Amino acid sequence: MLNVFFWFVFGLLAGWVDVLASGLTTPRRTLRQMAVGVIGALVGGAGNQLLRRQKVVAVFSGQSIILAIVVAVLCVAASSLITDRHVN
Repeated sequence: MLNVFFWFVFGLLAGWVDVLASGLTTPRRTLRQMAVGVIGALVGGAGNQLLRRQKVVAVFSGQSIILAIVVAVLCVAASSLITDRHVN
């Protein structure tokens, strides 16, 4: 269960950092980017656990945390590229 908590937290952080770095801090964009970060982190972390054939809540896995962070950052970056191209 600790893995899922960390995936969630790092997903939120990835979205929040993206919002701060871009300077586009509307409430709607902030929520969207944080949601995208959480979804990316959950997919990355759970996908890693499933590919390694471990139960998602069985043991703490540093590898799944790292992969969750990477996927969350990639998802948030892709979301920014897609949605922010119309700004300016």
